[in-house]
Amino acid sequence: MTGAWERQVDGIRSTNERVVLSHEHLVLACSAQAERAVRSLEPRRLTIVITARDLARQVASSWQQQVKQRFRGSLAEFAADVLERAPAADETTHTWADRDRECRDHTVARTRGHHRG
Repeated sequence: MTGAWERQVDGIRSTNERVVLSHEHLVLACSAQAERAVRSLEPRRLTIVITARDLARQVASSWQQQVKQRFRGSLAEFAADVLERAPAADETTHTWADRDRECRDHTVARTRGHHRG
């Protein structure tokens, strides 16, 4: 069975047009996943663009998404919960504070060598 990523790649390869592939969860890819994604799109010319919003806006946006899914808590309650769930130093889970650092240190650094002009 072909997975969602393979279907995306097939669609991208089937056109000579410029394609924008964007999703906020791509930032959660580890370096191996990011490298695999870049390799799967070869020999297409790739330009990787990363946008980010500050943590306050990100938390508010995530709260809004939760409200759409019937979350009943206030923004203040949601923000307090985010802060309370900060992991211990030895944990390897994704946290709000990690998103910017992981994006910058792993994904960008590991894919930089794949940029082809």
